[in-house]
Amino acid sequence: MARRRINKKFVVLTTSVGAVLALALGAFGYWKFVISKNPLPHIAEGDRLMAEGQYDKAIDAYAKAIRLKDNDPMVWVKLGDAHNMVSSEDINNLYKAKSVWENAVIQDPKLLEGHRRLLKYWTEWADALSGAGRTQSLDRAAEVARNILRIVPNDKEARFTLQEAVVESWLAGTSTDPQRIDDAISELRKLQADDPTNPDLPFTIARAQAQQGFEAFRRNDRDTAKQLLDESLKTMEEALTARPDDPALVYRKAQLLLGIGPRVEADRREAEYREKVAKLNEDIALLADRAKSLVKPDSPDYVSIHLFAAVMANRLGKGDKAEAILTQLIKDKPEEFSPRIQLAEQMRADVSRYPEALEILTAQVPGATAKPGVLGQIARDAERRALMVATDIRLDQYALARDKNDNAAAETLLKKINEDMALLQAKEPDSARVLRLIGKKQLFQRDLVESVQTLSRALTIATDPNDRVRYEIMYLLARAYEITEQTGEAEKLFREMVERIDYPPARIELARLMLRKRDLDGAGGQLDILEQNWANNAEVVQLRLAWWDLMGKSDPKAIQDRWAKLPEGTDQEKLRKGVMATGLNRPADAVPLLEAAYKNNRDSVSFVLPLAAAYEANKQVDLAKATLEEFQSRFPENARVRAVLIRLAGGTPEEMQQKWEQNTYAAIQRQPEPTRTVLNFEWWRRRNELEKAEAALAACPAEFKNDPKVLDCQFQLAFIKNDYATCEKLIPSLGNQDNANGLIYKIRVLMARAVTEREPQQKAAYWKSATELSQQLTVERGEFHTAWLLFAQVLHAQKRFEEAINAYNQCKDRQSQNKDAYEGIIKCYYAMNRSDDARRAIEEAQRIFPKDPVFFEYMLNWKTQFGNAEEVIAEREKQVKENPTSPQAWGNLAAAHVAAAQSKSGDEQKKRLSKAREVLGEAVSKFPLEVPLIRTYTDLCILTDKVADGEKAWLALAKTDQYRGAPQVVYWIGDYYRRANEPDKAVKYLTDFLAGGGNDPVVRVLLADIYHNMTPRKLDEALAVLAAGGNDPRVLRRRTEMLIVNGMLKEADDLIRPALAADPNNTDMMNRLAFVLMMSKKDAEARELLRKILAIKPRDPEALYYMGLIEINSPTGDYERGLSYLQQVIDIVPDGTDARKMLADALLRRNRLSLAIQEMEALLRIDPEDKITRIKLIETYLANTPPLLVDAERILKESKSFPTLASDADMIHAEARVLFIKGDLTNAMKSIQEAKKL
Repeated sequence: MARRRINKKFVVLTTSVGAVLALALGAFGYWKFVISKNPLPHIAEGDRLMAEGQYDKAIDAYAKAIRLKDNDPMVWVKLGDAHNMVSSEDINNLYKAKSVWENAVIQDPKLLEGHRRLLKYWTEWADALSGAGRTQSLDRAAEVARNILRIVPNDKEARFTLQEAVVESWLAGTSTDPQRIDDAISELRKLQADDPTNPDLPFTIARAQAQQGFEAFRRNDRDTAKQLLDESLKTMEEALTARPDDPALVYRKAQLLLGIGPRVEADRREAEYREKVAKLNEDIALLADRAKSLVKPDSPDYVSIHLFAAVMANRLGKGDKAEAILTQLIKDKPEEFSPRIQLAEQMRADVSRYPEALEILTAQVPGATAKPGVLGQIARDAERRALMVATDIRLDQYALARDKNDNAAAETLLKKINEDMALLQAKEPDSARVLRLIGKKQLFQRDLVESVQTLSRALTIATDPNDRVRYEIMYLLARAYEITEQTGEAEKLFREMVERIDYPPARIELARLMLRKRDLDGAGGQLDILEQNWANNAEVVQLRLAWWDLMGKSDPKAIQDRWAKLPEGTDQEKLRKGVMATGLNRPADAVPLLEAAYKNNRDSVSFVLPLAAAYEANKQVDLAKATLEEFQSRFPENARVRAVLIRLAGGTPEEMQQKWEQNTYAAIQRQPEPTRTVLNFEWWRRRNELEKAEAALAACPAEFKNDPKVLDCQFQLAFIKNDYATCEKLIPSLGNQDNANGLIYKIRVLMARAVTEREPQQKAAYWKSATELSQQLTVERGEFHTAWLLFAQVLHAQKRFEEAINAYNQCKDRQSQNKDAYEGIIKCYYAMNRSDDARRAIEEAQRIFPKDPVFFEYMLNWKTQFGNAEEVIAEREKQVKENPTSPQAWGNLAAAHVAAAQSKSGDEQKKRLSKAREVLGEAVSKFPLEVPLIRTYTDLCILTDKVADGEKAWLALAKTDQYRGAPQVVYWIGDYYRRANEPDKAVKYLTDFLAGGGNDPVVRVLLADIYHNMTPRKLDEALAVLAAGGNDPRVLRRRTEMLIVNGMLKEADDLIRPALAADPNNTDMMNRLAFVLMMSKKDAEARELLRKILAIKPRDPEALYYMGLIEINSPTGDYERGLSYLQQVIDIVPDGTDARKMLADALLRRNRLSLAIQEMEALLRIDPEDKITRIKLIETYLANTPPLLVDAERILKESKSFPTLASDADMIHAEARVLFIKGDLTNAMKSIQEAKKL
């Protein structure tokens, strides 16, 4: 008896194992307490209810029987049957049925009825699925089959399933021992003799033999390959000879022929190959028609055979015949959705038949009844697929309506699309099929970033290389990449498509991208293939003409001939030909064509925009404006037309941005949940309005709270709030929301923790983990620009600038228009003091983003710092005039005046600084709470002798509600008095604050420092202020430092020891005491204390530093060990300078010049304006044998780029030393004289 087989590959929501039977069934333990009760009436009631079709009530009856007395496994089987019957509405019932049947066979391993139901369950799933899902289901079916064979050794179905699982797993790509395949074929042959009516037996054997032939072919064993393929065909032919009128065998022979394909020699000619393909298709179509004529309506293959016959008719170009087959099939089987889907897909090739296709898909199915079990899930899946195809068609209608500016129709369609998508998302959250539709909608709505993200996610889900959905996603994603200028990623996707399937639109786009990057050989090859069948396609012709031009083979006559041959009968053909003429710089030819096309399509934006472009190219800008303005008067909401008009009118980037924001926000509110919540959150987050962003998340409907996208927003919010513990808790629930299995989330949290961590050892550990994970990301997701961008940012944050630049460039290779990558490169060059390289990077960015305000600012800032600041002032004044409410604009203008002052001297410099102060004075009056403006303004007040004006600004801030009584403002004002050299005012102001009840340790330390730095020094007052601060760590630390600095080592010792007694493991205080002991020449006691610190914190950088000092400077120390301690400090705190300086000095003492040079070069990378190290490095280069003059001159040249060093007398003396060593005595003497003047 042939097992029912479904020869369709349905994509089903899930095949994961169902949950364990709910505890509510109370299957275990209860019988002890109700043993006296009789379950038989409930079993009989369940049987009656099953017969009447009342399955839900039957479930309750069987469950009661089990709760009363659980000693009959068949009751469990019946309970599973009841769940199975109601599974079409809820797949969980199907999983419950499986679990109940499994429990039945656990109770009685020889219960054949339970095993048979499980076999049916897994084989039906296997027939419904493809790829890994099919293989896994067959493996489970094979397990069940083994159990059945232990009970019934010759069970035909079990024997077949056992061998089928081996073959199908191998066909799906699982590595399998060839002998095992031979054994499976042998067993199937035996079974075929016992069960000659099963059509799947010869079909499985033949497919295995064919695959063996293909593998032999790949090994270049052509004789064996031919023999095996012949045997494969012979297997099916023999079966068909025995049963010539079996439609299932005829159908399977046709499938086999299609799978094997045309058989030609290795040195085949293209013409011969095409002839064989055509002949093969005709033979297969004949077999399909014969199977169709033989099959009966009650056959399980009835629908599949008719669908196959329609496919083959289409292959032969007989669309009308295919449509007739499908139409009749719908009449015969109105409850089946597969023929409806196939017919609608065929009809949608003609735009005018969209309504007809939708009618077929959405028509009510008369007399449809729910199917039980897996077949019910397959039917439900087909129903969802029909809705997906209908939604896809409506999306195409929506795009056409928008193109025609039919906003009413577009809105109506969009409403229906959103409703249907909501239904689909509820049934299939995060499935590739649904995500494809969402991504397509986003693409049509120009939500390009969201579209790329959605489609990328869909592609990571759609992994089956034989699944058509994967290539549909791939094409849409590639188009989205093209639009967003991620050309590298688009090219990879198009290339993969044309290598796997013959899809001319993808090949056209691939050729276009190759031309853009000047890969002329590759583009020419793609065009050669396209021209075999698409020679007169307008896009192919356009690309060929462009190829000729780039190859330097432009022949005006050939171009004219090609262009002239393009058809122009329809409006679409006129449009394409006119657009091509504009592209060929022949606007005079384009205008009449496009005018004629537009005349009949005056409501279509796709016709008006090319016409306007042709007018503009033809120097008829006024006519372009007039045409667009007339169009806009009728369709004022069209954003694309509005954008072009803004450009033609000289609209600013800010105006365009404002319009975009208005349209985008309105569109967000029309989105379904949870998309609306996510987009609203992002909208407010990007504007730094966190309260509104948080409110958007709070407003999310309860049913979407755990949606991964919503959870991602919760992660972002926690991240912004520095709540990294919450972030880490959310990561497991986020899954692959970052398209990197959570890696990106983890790296971001590690980076943030590293930045905020103060403990050096832990900070280093965070950076190490972040670096390792980001490197892993570039391995696992190296094709995506995001991976390289994140890796670059991790390196950048660690000041590994050269490595970061390399990673940023990798990001640019994948996405040539990635702003973050350009910004990162610019910042790295600035950090390395390579201003010229930074300027070149800025210029490159401006070529790609000519209107981007960020890079415009970068260039202005570069000119301000390194170029001619005078050129910047006019632009900054313009910005203030255009944005008078922007504090940043005022600050930038003042900064330009300050920069211009740097190149002046005397009264002219003071005049410039005074102008900057006046600008900021006006800004402070407008923005009295902008602390950065006030700080810069008051600094300029000090420089221009207007201290009182600065004082007024600070005191005014202190009186505001926001800052009244705030210790932070008290500190700022005290510090201002200190810097203005008015210590008495500072003392009074700070003392009044402390006397008034304020006890802020930072303020107290500032007051003590002012006392300490007064002339004469008021040490007692300073110590008294600190003493009043008690044991606050900051106050105590400053107090001990002050005692040590003033040589009061015993007092410092007396202060530290009681504090240490109260907190004996306080390593900070232990280090203070160790320093006191060192300064007191108590090296042995200091060593002992430092060892205790390192026992508590082995990588304490301060303790290691002090140990290094002791070992290097003590008469009994170990010099090499001291160097090792200092190196450990550098490893822990790579940006620290004290240890490097000490190490460099120690190496110089031992005349290890090359190692000392390395450390001093590293010091200058950390602090380029460190004059002492710079001079010492120059001297070391000169002390080398022979002197390293090139390096010494390099260090001198670098120093001149810093205003603080350019005119420094010591640096000029160093320059004189270099000139003297070079033998340039004249210039050496000039440098000495110049230094003397300074």
